[in-house]
Amino acid sequence: MIPGAPRLDRDEVPATRPHRGRRTRVLLVRHGVTPFTEQSRLDGRGGADPSLSPTGRAQALRAAEIVTQLLRTGEGRGTAPARLVTSDLARARQTGAVLAEHVGVAPEVDRRFDEQSFGDWDGVSIGEILDGPDAAALATMRVDSGYARPGGETHAEMTARVLEAYTEAVAPGGTVVVVCHRKPIMAMLGHVLGLPLEAQWRLAADPGSVNGIDAWSDGTSVVAFTNRT
Repeated sequence: MIPGAPRLDRDEVPATRPHRGRRTRVLLVRHGVTPFTEQSRLDGRGGADPSLSPTGRAQALRAAEIVTQLLRTGEGRGTAPARLVTSDLARARQTGAVLAEHVGVAPEVDRRFDEQSFGDWDGVSIGEILDGPDAAALATMRVDSGYARPGGETHAEMTARVLEAYTEAVAPGGTVVVVCHRKPIMAMLGHVLGLPLEAQWRLAADPGSVNGIDAWSDGTSVVAFTNRT
């Protein structure tokens, strides 16, 4: 840093860069925990779809406070009113309802932001998988975007639907808040950063955390901040 120069916080991303076109600020919120999360059980699209636990509800409230503060200070605001989109799973819709009450907007539901379907592993704990005959497949799932459990979907299939929804969500400009899940958030951040699946696991996205992306209409995008809790 040049001595005497003003300090620019890493989260202070300029709202307008005329040569890039219109900016959209995307706030990615991971839902609060459920009893399945607390028991380290996989819970994807098509699974049991549990509701938030008391801890999860507290995390949703904290996320709402963070998003409200971002909008109030202008850090999360674009040039149009904020929009709120959630996945179709209960934990995301319930987290989104808390945010909607604080932000003052009606949530929309988009199933394309749902968590990956884990097929026959939905509802199974990580410990049970590691103690069972398919333990090696867990490592495969973390690095092979084409791997799917019986009855489930691949990471690549999930990523395709998530990025389709993401592209549509950022098109209008302004600010969009997307409440969804660990792997969809990994996919969106990984897309911006150009990360393969095995590297996406290094991106922290705790339950109830807020992550920020700035996307311009010329196709440029940057990760503004991650894992704010």
